[in-house]
Amino acid sequence: MDIKGKSSVTVKVGAHFCYSGIVHGSVGKWLIYKTEGDEVLSQPEEKLEYLTPDKIKAGMKGADKAKMTYIFEALKPGKVTLHMIREYRYEEESRESIVIVVEP
Repeated sequence: MDIKGKSSVTVKVGAHFCYSGIVHGSVGKWLIYKTEGDEVLSQPEEKLEYLTPDKIKAGMKGADKAKMTYIFEALKPGKVTLHMIREYRYEEESRESIVIVVEP
């Protein structure tokens, strides 16, 4: 389940869900996350899918624009706010906050 664009979600213990966004490391665009509340999540996996892998193979500078996907797992019941933060050159550019309620 993709939680991007949602203000809150309710999931069961053991559920996996994800959040994706665009990153571009060579120009300083990053996607990071922070949590606030109960420690009920783990982030066991992340995926980076380059949008122009052929240009990377050809050695083009700045061709590292990619889709970053964080995959989370609900570990135990509780409530947490997940802040997905877009940064540009280490400064916060925007933030999406999602309340996650984990049920047994």
